[in-house]
Amino acid sequence: MLLLVPPIFSLLCVCVCVCVCVCVCVCVCVCVCIILTRGSTIFVQSVAFVTLVPVLATPAGARAHTTQRPKRAMSKITTPYTILCYGDSNTWGYDAVTQTRLGVDVRWTRRLQTMLGPAFDVIEAGLNGRTTCLDDPLGSANATYSCNGRTALPVVLHTHKPIDAVILSLGGNDLQDRFRMTAPLIRDALRNLMLDMRRHTVTRAEQPLQIILCSPIRLELTPIARDWGFSETSAATALALPPLLAALAGEMKVLYLDCLALFEPDPYDGVHFRVEDHDAIASQLVNKIATIPNAPPPLFMSPASKDTPTKLDH
Repeated sequence: MLLLVPPIFSLLCVCVCVCVCVCVCVCVCVCVCIILTRGSTIFVQSVAFVTLVPVLATPAGARAHTTQRPKRAMSKITTPYTILCYGDSNTWGYDAVTQTRLGVDVRWTRRLQTMLGPAFDVIEAGLNGRTTCLDDPLGSANATYSCNGRTALPVVLHTHKPIDAVILSLGGNDLQDRFRMTAPLIRDALRNLMLDMRRHTVTRAEQPLQIILCSPIRLELTPIARDWGFSETSAATALALPPLLAALAGEMKVLYLDCLALFEPDPYDGVHFRVEDHDAIASQLVNKIATIPNAPPPLFMSPASKDTPTKLDH
């Protein structure tokens, strides 16, 4: 006799089977995910271990050496002998007629570079209106910048260091009446500038700073010179400076160039160098530089300095 199964019971069986299958599938998926996740972690750990083994096997000193930044190979570099030209508009290269700056092939600072050659580096640091140590709010600069040579000196020195020598050419603007500077006061101001130069460590190791002191030229009292504040007193003070500066150079053991005895002012304004003298100024300075101990030989030098160079004593 056949056993008849009620329809409701058959439906229930089907539902149970479906639920069981779903649970089995979910369990399988979870297991697969766990296996995959743990497998990747193990793989990463294995790779890290394999990578770390050689490092751990290396001695500590060797590991420290390999982690340091590689040092760049040092090559022997020849540094030019650096000369700073520190002065006023006559160092800047002022053209009295055009009231502009002379070209690089004319002004004495650039002519000096050409004559000395590539073993030297001539730095131009001339400023219109610059004094030795005086503020000048009424000068030709119209108070647009400081003309005080002493306050500007440290910045200029440290900007261009290392410096081997300085050509100091100041004092001309101090002659203007409003400053009331006598020749001894200008000498003292120049002494202070040279002392300041030596106080600042701007030279190469174990090399003293060499200084060439240049006197201002004489004044010719043209209408322009008078308009700038120069007078008979200024002209007399300029004439009194060379012997004082020569003695100062001996006291400070520096080289000295008497520009007043060698060069005339431009007749147009009576204050600045003549254009045609710039080459001669450079030539005179080359002869002075040729006497500095440890300085390279200049590329071009006048015959007089080649014959009997006199070395500077220290």
